Amino acid sequence: MTFPLRAGPRCAGNVARAGLAAALLLAGCDRETRTGDADLQVRWSFEPSPPQVGTAEVRLEVSDVDWTPRNGATVILSGTRNGVVLSVDTARGEGAGQYVAPAFRFEVSGDWVLRARVETPDRRWVEVERTVTVGTTGS
Repeated sequence: MTFPLRAGPRCAGNVARAGLAAALLLAGCDRETRTGDADLQVRWSFEPSPPQVGTAEVRLEVSDVDWTPRNGATVILSGTRNGVVLSVDTARGEGAGQYVAPAFRFEVSGDWVLRARVETPDRRWVEVERTVTVGTTGS
């Protein structure tokens, strides 16, 4: 005689908790925090990706919540390692909401907290912090 498998309330609760835990873990993978205007969006990219010790191009795309590009902003980047600010640079605008710091300096490997302070011509601002892991050259 065989019995059909049935998920009871206890099993369903465990599945729901496992799904919630997975969602929280995935949300933590991006490791990004922000303050300021919620309608300003910032996307990060790096070349090389992930960054390595030395210099890397840090590119930001700045837009409104509807992804309309924001030009004319001032974008200041800073990089912190173990609570010490090691790099500061101003990203230059390239049009279409694109800002680039072509040679952002990463002095050592490990986890860095990068902060972008974006101020638009109409006095809106947002600060976005992102944790990135910097590798050693050749890794």
